[in-house]
Amino acid sequence: MKLNLILNKLEEISSKGNFTNKNNVIEAFSLARKWGTRRALTVSDKDDIQTLGYLVGANVSEANSEFKCDKNFGDDLKLNFLEPLKQKKYFPYEDMIHAYQRSIETMIE
Repeated sequence: MKLNLILNKLEEISSKGNFTNKNNVIEAFSLARKWGTRRALTVSDKDDIQTLGYLVGANVSEANSEFKCDKNFGDDLKLNFLEPLKQKKYFPYEDMIHAYQRSIETMIE
């Protein structure tokens, strides 16, 4: 998507610079993509999800189906998605973390 391309380019440009808070700026681009996306999706409704699906070229029938995964993928989600969120410095919303945990548990077949 164009927004992601723009953020990638801005991050690339920033990485070439020589300024005192360079690492913070680069990390902010990453957090904006990850945290902003996660937060927006928690308040989205079916119409929002459908619109996002069209924007990224997803099949609408796939977007409306229930997602299931195996235990290995569920464990990977827990390790690589939930564990980083548990760092309260970046994501201090325990209720959302518990909701994500429940959601992942219901996806595992």
